[in-house]
Amino acid sequence: MKLPAALTYLTVNGLDRIVHSGGRKPRIDIVSMGKSWLDVLQTLDSLGVDEVKCADFGIRLYKVGCSWPLEPDGYPYPPLC
Repeated sequence: MKLPAALTYLTVNGLDRIVHSGGRKPRIDIVSMGKSWLDVLQTLDSLGVDEVKCADFGIRLYKVGCSWPLEPDGYPYPPLC
């Protein structure tokens, strides 16, 4: 009973989200959460990669808000590979 309620909560509140779309033809997906999400942002910032450069390079960033249960329809794109 709690699992369906948790999935409904995740869907309604949109905890998972796309931060950078990767431009017209995304080539690289980075999916992360928590501390590793902050590490990804810091690394991109250190490299001078902002939202515009992410689009130029085809980097799509997806932030997971809740690790379990994963929202089954949260990531709206098929895998790139």
